[in-house]
Order: sequence, then structure tokens, then C-alpha cells
Amino acid sequence: MKRYGGLWEQVVSWDNMLLAARKARRGKRDRAAVQRFEFDLERQLLSLQRRLVDGVYRPGGFTTHWISRPKARLISAAPYRDRVVHHMLMNVLEPILDRHFHPHSYRFWSSHRLIRKSNIRQFRRRVAWMRREYAASRVEWGDIRPRLDSWIGHARQADSERLLRRLGCEWVFFRKPPVGKIPLICVPS
Repeated sequence: MKRYGGLWEQVVSWDNMLLAARKARRGKRDRAAVQRFEFDLERQLLSLQRRLVDGVYRPGGFTTHWISRPKARLISAAPYRDRVVHHMLMNVLEPILDRHFHPHSYRFWSSHRLIRKSNIRQFRRRVAWMRREYAASRVEWGDIRPRLDSWIGHARQADSERLLRRLGCEWVFFRKPPVGKIPLICVPS
């Protein structure tokens, strides 16, 4: 494996800190903690940089809350300052680590949300195979539906509407014997 040097200097560089602060506040500008941090951004970032360089930075405590959708679960959220540090690290490490992961793995970076053309081609091939197998009565609808639901769920998490349009928002499966052509339609909602 290749060794990389000078990563720490990249992590604590001023440009990386500003980029990380911008990424961390995305979609959270109306929150009080974000507004407090942004009100005095330069001093906050300089303090954070000094703590990181001196080795005295300690992550804050998580806040927890329950959500009920899609199922009840406990969510833990890091303080905003820690999220800025997370983004600082990911800005530098993501391009390096991303090359070493399998393209279908569920890694947690921005490229996770990108579903490449090869994945779309693979999806279309699988749907075509399932249509043929269903038409020949070798596969039941109960086996097909969970797979399609799973793929639709992944597409929604990734790049929802545009991706679903590219995949084709309607799949029709016909089975000839014994009743004739009976269409089963899967329409993503």
C-alpha cells in the first residue's frame, strides 16, 4: 500500500477548515449551534486549529433523541464543532481511501450517493433476467418484489427522482401459462 505524507498539515490548513465549516453547515443554517459557530467563524476555526495542532482537542458529548420514522430508533448527534472536524478529516482522507473500496460497498462518503452507470446497467440486466425467469415460471413474484423494493430504496437514498427516471419508473412482468398474459406492475411510489 502506498504511504502518504503531509496529511496532518492538509487537515489543519485554513482552506480545508473553511471548506469543512461550509460542508458541516449545509442544511443546518437555522440551528442555534451553527449560528453561534458561524457568528464568530474565524475565532472558532483558529481555536479549533490551535487545539488540533497542540493535541489538546477532545470531542464533545453526543446529544440523543428518538425518531419514529421509518422505525423507532435512538439517534446520537455530535456537536457542531465535532462535525466540522469530521469534515476536515474526510476532505483529506476520502480521496485516498475511496480508491481502495469496492464500488458496491456501503462506505460513508459523498461518493456513496453516486450510483454509477455500470450499476444502472447491472440493475437493468437483472430486471431483464427476472422478467425472463418470471415469464418461464421459474421465479415467483414473491421472490422478485423484495429485490425491486430494495433496489428502489437504495435509489431513493442515493439520487432519488432523477435516478428512478433513469432506471425506468415502471417494470411490467408477464407470465403466459396457465391463464394467459397477466401483467404484474411494480411502480415506485
